[in-house]
Amino acid sequence: MTSAESADFRRRQHAEPSPALAAAEGLLLGGSSSLAACCDDDASFFPSVEPSCTQDLSRVILHVDLDCFYAQVEELLDPKLKGQPLAVTQKYLCVTSNYEARALGVGKLMSIVEAKRKAPGLVLRCGEDLTRYREFSAKAEKVLRGFGTVERLGMDEFYVDCSRLVSNRTEGEAYFHGNVLEPGAELRADTAYRPQDLRGTKAGAEETTLVGEGASDVERRLAAGTAIAADARRVLRDAHGLRASCGIAVNKLLAKLIGGVHKPDDQTVLLPARSADFIARLPVRVIKGVGAKTESRLRAIGCETCLELRMRTEREIARAVGDSAEMAAFLHACAWGIDNSPVVPKGPPKVVSVEDSFKGIALEKGVPLPPAILGRLSSHLVTRVDSDSAEHKRRPRTLTLTVRTREERSKRRFSSPYPSQAGGCIAVEEAALDLLRKAVGRSAAEVTLINIAASNFERGAPLAASGFEPRRRRTAPPSPFKSARRDQEACKRPRAEIGVIDEEVLRAMPLEIQEEYSRAFTLPAAPKKPTSSARGRGKSATGTITSFFASK
Repeated sequence: MTSAESADFRRRQHAEPSPALAAAEGLLLGGSSSLAACCDDDASFFPSVEPSCTQDLSRVILHVDLDCFYAQVEELLDPKLKGQPLAVTQKYLCVTSNYEARALGVGKLMSIVEAKRKAPGLVLRCGEDLTRYREFSAKAEKVLRGFGTVERLGMDEFYVDCSRLVSNRTEGEAYFHGNVLEPGAELRADTAYRPQDLRGTKAGAEETTLVGEGASDVERRLAAGTAIAADARRVLRDAHGLRASCGIAVNKLLAKLIGGVHKPDDQTVLLPARSADFIARLPVRVIKGVGAKTESRLRAIGCETCLELRMRTEREIARAVGDSAEMAAFLHACAWGIDNSPVVPKGPPKVVSVEDSFKGIALEKGVPLPPAILGRLSSHLVTRVDSDSAEHKRRPRTLTLTVRTREERSKRRFSSPYPSQAGGCIAVEEAALDLLRKAVGRSAAEVTLINIAASNFERGAPLAASGFEPRRRRTAPPSPFKSARRDQEACKRPRAEIGVIDEEVLRAMPLEIQEEYSRAFTLPAAPKKPTSSARGRGKSATGTITSFFASK
């Protein structure tokens, strides 16, 4: 072991901060404005490895974050809640709260009991049904598309690449709208587990800063970006009542990191000349793709901050994290504040799912869950699938149930064809129940999570009953006996068990399935010739019949 390696080992063994870490902490506390000042111009402390790529400075990226989104939506739906401390709950946790509640000490993911103790007058709203939040999120995304290419990060976060709109502005901006992040600004993490959620001292009302005569073209483009961000936030507020915070920078990484510095309802811009010093102070966890496992591996080679990560070569980083050279180059570039990844629209989701978790629901020998649980999940899934189908003109082909039990902590997945649209919630619930029986088997189990998902979407393809492929068929007018037969079948069986299948869907099914339906139910006589699909077998396949699956 060399003397340098020995010194490094002793420093880590005795928890002594490295010079680079001390310098980064100095920047974080605002003690100086540059790395050189932190280390007294001793460059030997910082044997940095230059990045292998350069930053594309022609882009202007916005990171738009809707403030306390769930609570804001609840206030919009019920204006009487404005001004009151409000928290939105899921299960036993307050998942978010408005700023009146936060001033009283109510934090994210705080238990309801603790939140009520801190704020006795706290108003609670259940946020387990996400439908209304998705609707407001879709409205916000539609507004932002008018300002550039939009990439959705979640229901309340979006990237917007407004570079083209900036280029189309004929007059240069003389001011930066909002806040300009100054060197040595005092920053803190909003929560201990998310160091990328940075907050600073609130500057008050939105201000403007003069660009200056000697400003570069990049700075003038960013100034135009601040004007666009202010316009986008104003449209969100005027059109839908939504308040948003925004970060403006030349890339996605920096825009996200500074987006919340002056929350709420404000915006911040970071100039490229200050980006390297800004990110040097931050832990490596702020880089996209660095989770707990990667962070621990980087710490093992002495990289806790982005500044320390710069001192390693891409080969050393790849060897430490066990990943590709491409990923190592990305991490090393991000440590310098360089991120050339594009803003990519997500498009329609590949999976539409709903889930619920529990402290534990006991199942013994295949006994099904209380009907309300699977029924509620199935109803929410069908509503979302119908909405997705109407918007994107597609239908799912696969239904997947994911279950987690207390005995087996890992999740298990089981799939089947997605039921016919005609079956509705009942068909989806029955199919999910069959998958649940496969998941837990005949042994006793305690379920702690259930997820039901629709996937394998096919654009423009009609759904066949029970997932069977449709056949080409002749079109026929609706049967005049549909209502009469439905009434006859309703008299035979309890209403809760009835599910109607349209005659055209029945004709699309293979002949053997039509025969199975006919054997399972006594069909009323129909004064009509057999259809072509049933002709020659003496079976009538006209009219509507009680769902075959409802009897299973």
